[in-house]
Amino acid sequence: MTPLLTKKQVAAYLAVSTRTVDNLVAKRSLAFVLVGGRRRFREDDVLYYVASRSFGHSQSVQAPRVS
Repeated sequence: MTPLLTKKQVAAYLAVSTRTVDNLVAKRSLAFVLVGGRRRFREDDVLYYVASRSFGHSQSVQAPRVS
C-alpha cells in the first residue's frame, strides 16, 4: 500500500503553500482520499501530478519522505 500524506506534507514536497494544495484539489488536478473526514494524499498520486507537470527532459521523480 502506498503511504498517505497530509496536506502539509504535500505542500512541503511540492514547495507550495497549503492553500495551493487546496486549489489543486478544487481544480481536480490532485487526487485525494478521505480518511476520517480528512483529506489524505496517496504518494503515487502526488508523484503522478509532478510527472504530469514535467516539461523537457524526462527525469525520475523521487518519492516524498514520510515523517
